[in-house]
Amino acid sequence: MDTIKTYLDNVFAAFPQTNKVQTIKRDMLTGMEEKYVALRQQGKNEDEAVGIVIANFGSVDEISQELGVAITSPQQDITKTDDTASVITMSLQEARSYLSKSRGVGYAMGIACFMLTIGISTALITQAAESIGVMIPLVIGGIIIMLITAYRASKDFERYQKANISLAPIDHMILSEDRARFKIQSIFIGAVTGIAVLSLMAVALEGHTNIPFIIAVGFTFFRLPVALTTRLGYDYLLGNWQYKLGRWTYVR
Repeated sequence: MDTIKTYLDNVFAAFPQTNKVQTIKRDMLTGMEEKYVALRQQGKNEDEAVGIVIANFGSVDEISQELGVAITSPQQDITKTDDTASVITMSLQEARSYLSKSRGVGYAMGIACFMLTIGISTALITQAAESIGVMIPLVIGGIIIMLITAYRASKDFERYQKANISLAPIDHMILSEDRARFKIQSIFIGAVTGIAVLSLMAVALEGHTNIPFIIAVGFTFFRLPVALTTRLGYDYLLGNWQYKLGRWTYVR
């Protein structure tokens, strides 16, 4: 339910903070929370309930007209100090582009982790002198990819360092549904990967080749950064991560 409050905070950040606006905001929050509770009692899950509540919420322009209050500044980038966040309004296309970039960072970091895992595992498991020739290039390559990825990410995501995201209600609902599907996919892939690793570990313990096991472990470490960056991307866009009072806070 904190997601609803956070969403409302972002929307009303564009209005002058008068007593009238604060009163209307509190009344809206109460109504939205009551609707959320009713939907949960009807059997909707958390993401579905939040999405429906927000989808029924009017746009900033509609609220401005109803209140008879002008927006204090463009919502694309609200003036901020070092301890407050700007609010960036995103379209669904922009949000998905952000997710694509986040996933790209995850894939790059995943490739680096895969190379590091293969290199180190080969040296540890085979314990052969010739494996050093395999390990060193893979480890060095993995480290270089990590450094390059971290540098590019710091540039690509610089404008989001102290910014919260505001989405249209329907876009918020669509992304909430996308995140729910992503969670299911992640659980399935994690389960399949775990079974594969355990199976190949059994093969390795029986004295057969260790190569499939090493590759399976490498794939596991490849998937982790991809899943993590994608999950963080969804959480940030949907308001679970908020920049407040000079620090990032996770809200459910």
